[in-house]
Amino acid sequence: MRNHSQLKQKNITEMEYSEIEPLLNLMFCELQDEAAVQIAAFLYELASQFESRRVGQILRYRNSQNEQNSIADPRQLELFPKESPF
Repeated sequence: MRNHSQLKQKNITEMEYSEIEPLLNLMFCELQDEAAVQIAAFLYELASQFESRRVGQILRYRNSQNEQNSIADPRQLELFPKESPF
């Protein structure tokens, strides 16, 4: 597997199968219950730390996706009127 500095230069989508194969093996190998719980706890913590450090990028991307998807289809009927009838 490549070292960290080599991976930084490569887009994650360009990674070769051989580089992620150990992670895939971990997903499908037999584990004892305690090991599965420890790995799950680690992954939750990893995801939490990653999200807290990248929240600006994540929100920026989601907002841009929402803006792109908010272009209304003129064929779509309004389910809820913008003005309340009451």
